[in-house]
Amino acid sequence: MKRTVALLSFALAAVAAHAGLLAGSDLVGPALAPALTRSLGEAAARDFRGSLDGIRDLRAGRAAVALVFIREEEIPSEVTKGEWVAAPVAYQPIYVSVHMANKAGEIDLATLGGLFGDSPDIRYDTWECLPAAGLTQAPFAILTTPGKGLTASQFRFGVLGGGRFKRTVRFADGNDTVENRAVSSPNCIALTSRPPTTGNLKVLAIADGRPGRSNRAYLPTASNLHSGDYPLRVTLYALWSKAGKKEAAPLAKVVLSQEAAKLLTEKGLAPAPENIRKKFEQSLDS
Repeated sequence: MKRTVALLSFALAAVAAHAGLLAGSDLVGPALAPALTRSLGEAAARDFRGSLDGIRDLRAGRAAVALVFIREEEIPSEVTKGEWVAAPVAYQPIYVSVHMANKAGEIDLATLGGLFGDSPDIRYDTWECLPAAGLTQAPFAILTTPGKGLTASQFRFGVLGGGRFKRTVRFADGNDTVENRAVSSPNCIALTSRPPTTGNLKVLAIADGRPGRSNRAYLPTASNLHSGDYPLRVTLYALWSKAGKKEAAPLAKVVLSQEAAKLLTEKGLAPAPENIRKKFEQSLDS
């Protein structure tokens, strides 16, 4: 038995020795530690200081794989030039929820911006901006505190164009607190990184509505997240250099695995479809 354990430890160490550094997001990277340890042993090198640092480490040759959150407009030039591979691992949506007393089933980005943002161009101070809601009072807008996950920064740059939130917008430490405060307010509109767990809140479908974009509203289903039809989502990518594929393969295969998908689901993310992740995993052997 001891010999078997020793041989297994030796084998894991040998695999880890051929794997490089996995760098990137401090929000989800640590959640993958069990999968990395099981596949590569304790020797698997990881450095989760953030997505931007992960890209810098990959660019400088310090990392073999970067696990990073990137908006489509921020895709590194190395990907567009065909030097790097960008494999979608999972998606982090923003869920927009309202009280069941609100009769609306959908909303567009412009209206969301007017409810949460401080822009003089479009600013809504009552629910009359969305007649389908059937409400007239001032909205109780709430979301997670900036720095507590991606919701605030993702919404601020994706919907408000980098602008400020209204002074009346409320912040709370975590999804549970947001939900607890929203559930008792029929006029609430809440932003969270996971769907509500109470039956008194419902998730709205979101229409992009910007010039050249669809006016059709979509719910944050797995297929709509992957296609990009649901506009309030950011993608978690595994990036690696094509020239460094051999060094990246052990780490990338773990990140794209079903075990990693399960761990990321527990973290609140929606994994990319298995067939898509499998395609990128198989490319590492070609």
